Amino acid sequence: MAVGEIWKERFDVHARDVNKNLVKISLQRSYKLTEVKNGRAVIELRTAILTPINDSAIAAQLIQREITGKTVFDIEQGLIVSREWSVDNTIINPVGPNSSMRAKSRYREKLLGSEATADRDGRTRPGDQPAATSRK
Repeated sequence: MAVGEIWKERFDVHARDVNKNLVKISLQRSYKLTEVKNGRAVIELRTAILTPINDSAIAAQLIQREITGKTVFDIEQGLIVSREWSVDNTIINPVGPNSSMRAKSRYREKLLGSEATADRDGRTRPGDQPAATSRK
């Protein structure tokens, strides 16, 4: 695979309309190899809702599905070094007139070396046993 190449994954999720009927929604996650440097590959991702959504109540159920982010992969070791995904989305009138809903979140994960371990607050402590990952 060359830098700049894109591959896509389509999948379906379900939501309920105002009448409590199940509605199938198609999403697509796009991945792009953006860089290979020093044995590490950087892959960016973006999730898009493909099904047209005209109902703000359904849009509110999907508010956290439009993820963007990147993953750094160590090619030689065959493992993920870090990944970060985020969502920042606002829906107008999800539960009636003059209402709004906002979802903002960020997920970060990083492989730590043998010199540090994360404590419960995500801070590293020198000299501890190695930890596989730290999640915030």
